[in-house]
Amino acid sequence: MKKIITLLFLLELNSFSNHTLSKDHWSYEALKHVSNKKIIMEDMQRFDGTESVTKSEFVYALSKVLKLVELEKANQEDIRVLESLILQYSDELNKIGFDTKTYDNKLENMNDNIQILQELVNENEKKIEILKKRIEKLEHKKY
Repeated sequence: MKKIITLLFLLELNSFSNHTLSKDHWSYEALKHVSNKKIIMEDMQRFDGTESVTKSEFVYALSKVLKLVELEKANQEDIRVLESLILQYSDELNKIGFDTKTYDNKLENMNDNIQILQELVNENEKKIEILKKRIEKLEHKKY
């Protein structure tokens, strides 16, 4: 049974492996973006534009990348890039066993967390300004 499943998987993977992903393709730039920002692991940097990459190689690498993403290093722009990659290749990712829905939920939670943190930063900046003004007043009273 395992051999049959493996054979079917390889046939399915081969059905779209003839299409290459050139360095001009938008998803190539998206992967390069997250690679340059060190959001993905170093070994994914072989996508440097010097050689064509098949769609199957890209999708397989993308599935590995998405499992290894260090979301704490990702900002909202980075998360949008990852979301667009997942959306573009969700069918292919699902074919190789990657759970795009779970990952989409993970990204959505990260977006929510970023929003909450941004609100906290804004509140803290306001408090800091108030404290700076109080310090200035206290310093002026000394003299």
